[in-house]
Amino acid sequence: MIRDALAANPPEAASPKLKKALRVAEREQKEAEFDECLDAVADARKVLGR
Repeated sequence: MIRDALAANPPEAASPKLKKALRVAEREQKEAEFDECLDAVADARKVLGR
């Protein structure tokens, strides 16, 4: 979902926040910390207004 949002050319203000959320989500997924991964996805949704 975050990758799709970044591919859709988000507003300049949202882009760094989405990139950070993606980085955190991917890191937490690798560490098997799925609750923290979902927190990062929730942060991205807030940026997108969903």
